[in-house]
Amino acid sequence: MIVLSVLGSSSTYHSVWLRKMRRRSSPEYRLASYQLEVQLRRRCDLIAELIQSVRGSAKGHRHELQRLVNVRNQALSAKEIHEQIHADESVCEALDEVISVIGDRDKNCIQELSNVSVKVQLAKSMFLHATTVSLNH
Repeated sequence: MIVLSVLGSSSTYHSVWLRKMRRRSSPEYRLASYQLEVQLRRRCDLIAELIQSVRGSAKGHRHELQRLVNVRNQALSAKEIHEQIHADESVCEALDEVISVIGDRDKNCIQELSNVSVKVQLAKSMFLHATTVSLNH
């Protein structure tokens, strides 16, 4: 009986692993993860531009800017898509904090960040859909 339960759990693990590999190789999953990675990278690039543009005028908010730089760097170093999504949550919190303290110092960059945020949310939805659809097949 013990042998059968070990074999049963082994085949369950193998079945889950196969579904995961099929999901990752599906065109929908690859496209959705690629689009999400592109938008997350674009947001990180815009954050670098924002920090450069307000660095001199926001000296009193050094702590907030440094936190944003740190979480941005963590997001850029994330390898797997799920790590990137998790890191993006911290990026959003830190970015909101910085935008609230710098005000309208760089309206164009803030507007572009807002546009990219919408694209990130759309890409996350597409990724979630691709993950769900491929798990059900």
